[in-house]
Amino acid sequence: MLRNYFLLSLRGMLIALASTLSSCSSGDEPTANKPRKVRYEITGNFSGTFTVVYTALTGGSRVENNVPNGWSMEMDYPSSTTSIGIGAQATTLGSSGQTAVIRIYVNEMEVKSSAGTAGALGEIVIPTIAYSF
Repeated sequence: MLRNYFLLSLRGMLIALASTLSSCSSGDEPTANKPRKVRYEITGNFSGTFTVVYTALTGGSRVENNVPNGWSMEMDYPSSTTSIGIGAQATTLGSSGQTAVIRIYVNEMEVKSSAGTAGALGEIVIPTIAYSF
């Protein structure tokens, strides 16, 4: 049953990420001189692991499984990338009340964050966040 919940939640997270990214626009036209150095990170006291879905360099979604708390990923997106996003949910359970935060940094400046708290079973879903350049 928990596996079905996980699969449904992961499917929902992928759909939310895709729809968020397809509807995001900052109104600025990207230029070759605009830097796109991005860092994603997960922090907090959650003792379980996560499945993380984020924007791949090619524009689709990339999935990382069994990601521990303290994870980070740096990427240099091409100037043609206009928006990015990330979401996470527990792969393995933690303890009730534990927390985790996902963050997006652009050029070392935090631009978005989203937090989640583990439920009674130790499950946690951190809402997907998106950023438009």
